[in-house]
Amino acid sequence: GENAFYVCKKLQYIIVPAGLSAINKLDSGKLLLIEKNETETRFYALSLKILSRNFWGKTIINNYNDFIDKKLWSQYDLELINNGPKYKYTLLARLFGGLDRLLNPVDLTDENRQLYGELLKKNVKKMIAFAEEIKCSFAVKALIELGIVDDSNSKAIRKLITASAVPEIAALAEMLGSEPPKTTKKKAAPKKAEPEPPADPLTAEYREKLAAIKGNDLIKKMKLVGSRFPKVKLKNGTDAPEELFRFIIVSYGVQNTIHIDEEADKAAGLLSYESLCEAISAITNGLDLSLYPSLLPVVCRFGNTDQIKAVIYYYDILSILSGAKGKSVQYKIESTMALSDTRVAVLWLEKNSNLYRYARLRGITVLQVYDKYLFDFGFDEQGKRVFDLGVTTIEVTISPELTLKLFNTAAGKTVRSIPKKGVAPDVQKQAADALADMRATLKKSATIKKNQLYIAYLEAEKFSAAEWTEKYTKNPFLYAVAHLLVWSQNGKTFTLSADKKPIDAEGNDYTITKSPIILAHPMEMDKADTAAWQKYFTDHQLKQPFMQIWEPVTDKSLFKETRYKDCLIRDYYLKRHENMGISIEWYEGAYTESHYLSIKGFDVDYDRVMVKEEDGEETDRVEITFIKPQKWNRRVNMVLAFLDKITVYGRIKKDDITVMTHMDRFTLPTIIEFITMAQEAGAVNVTAALLAYRNNTYPDYNIMDEFVLDF
Repeated sequence: GENAFYVCKKLQYIIVPAGLSAINKLDSGKLLLIEKNETETRFYALSLKILSRNFWGKTIINNYNDFIDKKLWSQYDLELINNGPKYKYTLLARLFGGLDRLLNPVDLTDENRQLYGELLKKNVKKMIAFAEEIKCSFAVKALIELGIVDDSNSKAIRKLITASAVPEIAALAEMLGSEPPKTTKKKAAPKKAEPEPPADPLTAEYREKLAAIKGNDLIKKMKLVGSRFPKVKLKNGTDAPEELFRFIIVSYGVQNTIHIDEEADKAAGLLSYESLCEAISAITNGLDLSLYPSLLPVVCRFGNTDQIKAVIYYYDILSILSGAKGKSVQYKIESTMALSDTRVAVLWLEKNSNLYRYARLRGITVLQVYDKYLFDFGFDEQGKRVFDLGVTTIEVTISPELTLKLFNTAAGKTVRSIPKKGVAPDVQKQAADALADMRATLKKSATIKKNQLYIAYLEAEKFSAAEWTEKYTKNPFLYAVAHLLVWSQNGKTFTLSADKKPIDAEGNDYTITKSPIILAHPMEMDKADTAAWQKYFTDHQLKQPFMQIWEPVTDKSLFKETRYKDCLIRDYYLKRHENMGISIEWYEGAYTESHYLSIKGFDVDYDRVMVKEEDGEETDRVEITFIKPQKWNRRVNMVLAFLDKITVYGRIKKDDITVMTHMDRFTLPTIIEFITMAQEAGAVNVTAALLAYRNNTYPDYNIMDEFVLDF
């Protein structure tokens, strides 16, 4: 097996017949320093697979498996040349690994060939000393044949080899010839090297800039010495100087504090967008970003929507894995993601409560980030975003359902994507990526805005008339949300029509004054006004972002503190409603149990009730025996409407006809939901009663399946 010689501390080599090319599963291509002749093959003990622990150790074996077995030669070279970042090696491991690569140069680049040669030449005496220790004349012979021993060091190496106690090594001195006689003649002056032809202005500029920031030293710091830097195109289609791309990489890769580098951005602006995206993919292809975190700022700053999504996916994968290194890379992603100008990145930062990083990096407030980067999709005041492709233009508009529509002006028809035919690749790529960013984030941005407005609705937040008008009539995206809601000014209610004009529930023009504007609430509206708005939304088949005008209003005069006594509630109905201020912990384990219920804004008492199910199993229920609002307001009404609803569920499913005494608490959308639930549960009596109640109470409505927009 692979570990047959693992404990052989003094093993030097294994001799097998010349025709044998493998030992068990170890083919000769996976072994170091193989010397062959007509009669035998000698596998030296420097094999990564079979050498004893005292030389290579476990990490080099893992390294070999990770890279060579997968034929990732360039990554293996990066590891040895840079001494990491995945593993740390002894100097001898790097030297013999380098010698093996020069002898077996599979996919070895010219740059890495030179780097290995420089490493070996610098440490050639140590190499020979170790070769002598293990009696490996083949390694010394290889150093001579590869030119590691040359005119610059041959005199010293000849003496070292001649003095060797190993006859096979001492005999190799003949390969270096005899020592030349001493002479008093002056050495001829070395010929002056021919001067390099002058570089073009752009190459010269970025060669100078790279030197000014000690770019080569920074490449070493990033452990990218020997990495294949991809070719990048300028906007005119010609090859960009490699120094330009290297300048971008190191400018962002070694920042002490994350910041937007104007000089690097200027360099990136000279490049073809498509080519830059491809180069970012190439430089990170196969390189584990947890090992090369210095590349993260470059990816986040210049990556397109798909590349940013890939980083987010990588972040989620790291969440599954444990370890300090994974946590460190996650933190790096959190800070560098703020560099990205994509809306996908902003949404991710918002979701993870890191939007302050984005704002701080650009010197603006978090509210400005929402307005400028999340809620501004580039539409003009006519509701269009235009992509000029040269041969045609694509007009993008937003529908009331918050979907995007594309119109090709040259073809005179609606299309689904950015066309490619006749369009410059760079222009097409930028437009397609911008559209992908819009599509990927439109509904998510709408959800964020909906949640903001819902809080404003509950808290009766005031907006200045000028600010409200500027936001909701001039930004097509914000208008698409605002025209689905009812607003109030000095007790008068209005919304926005299809042409962005303020109107009342009857469709008449409404004039906005200078008074503050708030979101209307049914508990502050008279019943006729509420009914008129309900009819307006059903007649126009508009769905609201949340149940605003459809929210049931609890009659304070009829409220009893024992309202929910004897109503048994499954605990999962109360979970995950922290936004309502409901906190519940209902747990019983083998050794511990915990039961806790609180509702913000209420004094609450409750009992835990065990109920035997039809299958004989006993399950927990919550009974709210006492509930008292501390202050009567919009938030209290919202919680009571929710509790009214969930206490009815169980009784409907049991076909308990007495539940009909509570129906006056609910609005039409909730009644329709109850009907669907009763039908699915086979509750025949309650279904019939609910249908009759709907027809008698709401005879004039165009019945809709949904009243709330799902986004």
